[in-house]
Amino acid sequence: MTIIKDDKMGGQPRLVGRRITVYHVITAIQDFGGIDDAADQLRIPAEEVREAYEYASENPDEIEPDQNESDGMPPIEEFLEENQGADEL
Repeated sequence: MTIIKDDKMGGQPRLVGRRITVYHVITAIQDFGGIDDAADQLRIPAEEVREAYEYASENPDEIEPDQNESDGMPPIEEFLEENQGADEL
């Protein structure tokens, strides 16, 4: 598992060894159209993006916008529900 919750990044779930939250990964998937494109944009392995997506799907109540995020981002819960069970994103 590459996801950790600690006192860094405002306590949000994040990728181990990175300052990238699961929220950021999910919004990258939304913005760039899929796991592989999000991985390219974030410059991280696609497997880490998949793990963050799976974590968010299993723990949607833990995924919140960071304090610095602007309002106007699509709701994470809605995105996860629409793509539930999708083999590929």
